[in-house]
Amino acid sequence: MRAAPRHLIPGVNQISMAPATLVNEKRYCGIKVWIIGLEFAVIFDPRGASLEQLAAEGWCFRPTDLSFRTNQRTHWLVLTWPAGVPCRVIEMRMAR
Repeated sequence: MRAAPRHLIPGVNQISMAPATLVNEKRYCGIKVWIIGLEFAVIFDPRGASLEQLAAEGWCFRPTDLSFRTNQRTHWLVLTWPAGVPCRVIEMRMAR
């Protein structure tokens, strides 16, 4: 998952999806999903993936909690992973 810190997102309540491909290897490896400014990469085939490279590009591996907050309320999405995954909370504040 990747989200730009302190970035204002135009077009609230939008969802987009696209296939994730490795062009050099000519293969489909997952999907990319954008939900109100948060970018998710769901990798089905991790062959060739480098966690160090993904971290350098700003990706958060296995976020545990996503918080969507406005002035009036907060919604939480809690994701579960295998034991031992460290807590990684992503907070999205909606400015209206």
